[in-house]
Amino acid sequence: MSSYSQVLPAGEMSRQRLAGLTWGSEDLSAAMGITHKTDRQGSLTFTFQLARSLCAVTAAALGVQAIDGVYLDFRDVEGL
Repeated sequence: MSSYSQVLPAGEMSRQRLAGLTWGSEDLSAAMGITHKTDRQGSLTFTFQLARSLCAVTAAALGVQAIDGVYLDFRDVEGL
């Protein structure tokens, strides 16, 4: 049992089929009915920071690549 198992609610996942793990802020906000993902400064709100962090920790626990969400402002080449 790894130290990650103490903080992961998902339990043990099969490592044989996973190459990476990602999360979607757009999908999560739609599923939860949340209209604001960021605060006034443009930072993710707590719920979305938590989802991002859990994705990273779970990926590390499984030994797979953590993949951040998509960059939505595709016209902002500099930001991308």
